[in-house]
Amino acid sequence: IMGVSSKSMNIGRTILGNLLRDSFPKNEIFIIRPETEEIDGVACVPGLSDLPAPVDLLVVAVAANQVPDILEEVVSGDLAKSIVLIPGGMGETRKGKEAARKAELAITNAREKGRPAPVIIGPNCLGIRSLPGKYDTLFIPETKLPLPTGLSEPNTAMVFQSGAFMITRMNELPYLNPVYAISTGNQMDLTTTDFAEDFVDNPKIKVIGLYIEGFRDGEGLRSVQAIQKLAQNGKDVVVYRAGRTAEGKSATSSHTASMAGDYRIFQSAAAKAGALVAESFDEFRHLLMLASLLENKTVNGKKLALSSNAGFETVGMADNVDSSRGFSLAVYEDQTIRRIGKTLDERRISRLITVGNPLDLTPMASDDVHTECLEAILDDPNVDAVIMGFVPLTPAMATLPAGISKYDSIEKPTSLANRVPQILEGRDKPVVTVVDAGRLYDPLADAILMGGIPCFRSADNAMKALQKYLARKYE
Repeated sequence: IMGVSSKSMNIGRTILGNLLRDSFPKNEIFIIRPETEEIDGVACVPGLSDLPAPVDLLVVAVAANQVPDILEEVVSGDLAKSIVLIPGGMGETRKGKEAARKAELAITNAREKGRPAPVIIGPNCLGIRSLPGKYDTLFIPETKLPLPTGLSEPNTAMVFQSGAFMITRMNELPYLNPVYAISTGNQMDLTTTDFAEDFVDNPKIKVIGLYIEGFRDGEGLRSVQAIQKLAQNGKDVVVYRAGRTAEGKSATSSHTASMAGDYRIFQSAAAKAGALVAESFDEFRHLLMLASLLENKTVNGKKLALSSNAGFETVGMADNVDSSRGFSLAVYEDQTIRRIGKTLDERRISRLITVGNPLDLTPMASDDVHTECLEAILDDPNVDAVIMGFVPLTPAMATLPAGISKYDSIEKPTSLANRVPQILEGRDKPVVTVVDAGRLYDPLADAILMGGIPCFRSADNAMKALQKYLARKYE
């Protein structure tokens, strides 16, 4: 690592801390810093030429104007196999463009002459967080970006040109814990497409999220071809393409020094290649959530079952059934109707409810009513997928996970957050939930997500995203 401060917690020191936190062996880390023996128990060497052997990865966290000379030295001495270039400004300002030109020339000349040259990610990037590699160059303190705590078997890779977009998605989706989180920045060398191609045959990666601001010459076609290969291998690719307007293209160029390309052509080609193409930041987050959490579910059709304890949600969900794409409301078998009716009779609320689809359970329905009705609906062969909404403000519901609310029993949890994951265990139908309520109920939504179940905060977003996801999986 170049750029580690011995006195303060700068970018390089934060990256060093990440490696030590993730148990990367200290004897395999070297800090380039003259006149310093060690930092945090890691040995320092005066310069690149003092390294005992070529390194697998060189992390450069110094000023942009130093980068061309560093690359010249690395290439001339074959000192590193790969490089993460953190510095910003390269390729975006007049001085930065000159630094970028010199740096790229050093690598290009070496390759043209057949000399060893490292592959490079960046500049202007956060680099890579790799679970298999046990290294993390994302220089965001853990107090700002807590480590993910979700899926026990991570299945997702994020490859984003924008590091800020990547870390905000990671912060919003803490249950994903991506196998790889990759910020490519200005793409002087390696691009989002290079990484997408590498994931085609990676069995650990089932879902790939791509955020693209621009392409190098000729890369748009490669990107679409990579998406097609990923989709053919049964992987879900969620794409957000920036730069749809003239103003957006201009902003893209100034941010990542990339060619914007034609937005509509890429969107259409990516969708036809099998990608889930998001039209907004929120939709990108929703589709990535569905793809990662429903990855092991089976999509057998487009017949939906809808339920809620709020009339506006049942009406709103029914209004958003996309018949133009072949979706419809499932018609329940008689046995399903009898089972739901029995549950309502036993709770003495059957006079308030007409059993149908959508199922309006009214605010008098308890958590037990919701879960027993869900079990009956899931057992119905006419149902392909379920959206279960509930407004948790009603007194009839426990609402919060066990141990969070004083009204809940830790010994006998009754909240949907505790019950629904148990019901879905071993079942392969897609189920999503909706918690339409304020910040008081964030713990409820979080607990559902941590249980591996998609949770939306509005029913219309749930309907839109789920149908887009199911259509892609079924068609």
